Amino acid sequence: MLFAAGPTASAQGCYGYTTYCWSPSGYSPSFPILEDITASPGEPGGLPGRHLIVELHDAIGLGDAPFIEHVLRRAAEDAKAQLLALHHHVFMPAGGITAFAMLAESHISIHTWPAERYAALDIFMCGVCNPIACLPALATSFLPARIGVLDLYRGLDAEDQAATEIQPTSIDRG
Repeated sequence: MLFAAGPTASAQGCYGYTTYCWSPSGYSPSFPILEDITASPGEPGGLPGRHLIVELHDAIGLGDAPFIEHVLRRAAEDAKAQLLALHHHVFMPAGGITAFAMLAESHISIHTWPAERYAALDIFMCGVCNPIACLPALATSFLPARIGVLDLYRGLDAEDQAATEIQPTSIDRG
């Protein structure tokens, strides 16, 4: 079962999607800072997990594979996750990058389109790790003008607070 997390900001829309916009005074709504982020409740590896779908708009550094790996490593450390492996692939000639951080608690992946200054990330962690703690590393490294975050809780006992569960239908295989 998949469901959106509770309200996180005034700019939050349907299903826990929050847009953070940059201005000279900082992100609006207020962007989470490490001191404000507490670990998710639960045992290491426990359910429910927390899953962020993140979009970075008008970002920098998206064609630099070593830099991206550094940012993923920093994000994992900030979330108190154990990094098991880090791998990337550069797509030529456009220079887009797909990178994957395999964590003991799950994963962080990024797909970049440098010419469009856009990146899509998938951050999933379970147990005591908190994927929200990854966001400051992404914001301070890639310096996006806008960050979109879809925040979902996942797990067998997760309560559905924002979405309607889809019931399976019978299929006539005739």
